[in-house]
Amino acid sequence: MRILILNWRDSSHPEGGGSEDYVEQLGQGLIKTGHEVTLHCARYAGATATARQGQLDIRRKGGRLSVYPHGLAAVLRLKPDVVVDVQNHLPFFSRLVHKRVITVVHHLGREQWLATYGKVAGRAGWWIESWLAPRIQRGSRYVAVSTPTRNDLIALGIKPDAITVAYNASDPPPHRPMPLSKAPHPLIVVVGRMMPHKQIAHAVDIAARLADEFPGLRLQIIGDGPLREEIARHVTSLGAESFVEMMGHLDDQSKLDTVAKAWLLICPSLKEGWGRVVMEAAAEGVPAVAYRHAGGLSESIVHGQTGLLADSLEEMTEHVRSLLKDDTAREAMGDEAKAYASTFTVERLVAEFDSLLRLL
Repeated sequence: MRILILNWRDSSHPEGGGSEDYVEQLGQGLIKTGHEVTLHCARYAGATATARQGQLDIRRKGGRLSVYPHGLAAVLRLKPDVVVDVQNHLPFFSRLVHKRVITVVHHLGREQWLATYGKVAGRAGWWIESWLAPRIQRGSRYVAVSTPTRNDLIALGIKPDAITVAYNASDPPPHRPMPLSKAPHPLIVVVGRMMPHKQIAHAVDIAARLADEFPGLRLQIIGDGPLREEIARHVTSLGAESFVEMMGHLDDQSKLDTVAKAWLLICPSLKEGWGRVVMEAAAEGVPAVAYRHAGGLSESIVHGQTGLLADSLEEMTEHVRSLLKDDTAREAMGDEAKAYASTFTVERLVAEFDSLLRLL
């Protein structure tokens, strides 16, 4: 089949993340099964209009919002057999111009809309995502990246038999000539773009509460974003500069090397579709602590086996404390996490998606 994927960004975009990795792993995998795949996405400063990633044809046109009408134009111009419409809170509304559509949803953005844009604009955005989008995309097949996302879609009125769950793939750890040793003193990492819904400040609060109890404790924050200065001020207000390190954006190898040395990962997000950073840490044998209500994180972490889930900041602090104290439990969870991450392969993702394509 000739498949056109519509996504707002590609992985080289400065704001690229888990959604972009998912899309490109999927596209490359589908190409290997014999399909022809093109990715349409936004063009950013310094980017070329076209690019190749392996055999994946990438075409960039439009900006943050104009990428959407350009995406519809690409459907009309390229006339693909199937459109994969990646709904990053807003779909491309490709059902307006094509009959064979798969709508991919990572997570719904009720909390993110309100946290990022405030009550008025946030409510308008959520109305588009929760009411308008399901009606325009009606008749498409849906792919959710986790069971919690599937349940959220059902709550919007999408029929359960129209939704397939296709989990994110986890990459194995990079090859290293010598294995990395864990940090000699308690090291906690948090990885994420500094946006309101990521709640990076919660990790700072936890480190500040535990610093006196665990000599040598450090928190390393990996990532950058619009809230960087606000989080830096928060660190200063708590007097945490001596044990909180804001590392900014790291390349993939440096990021994974840093995570591999950690004792724990904290993921304090309000909502995630799956939990890419959790699974990256898991592949390195690092257990994670996250919020139970945060969508796919409740599935990327198996509570009590690969990490712990909390219902509040206070409970998350207690979970971190307990795992820092108990080397045996923490190391056992790390082993379980590594085994769990190894089951989410690219081959599994592509096979699930390819089966769905054959039903259209």
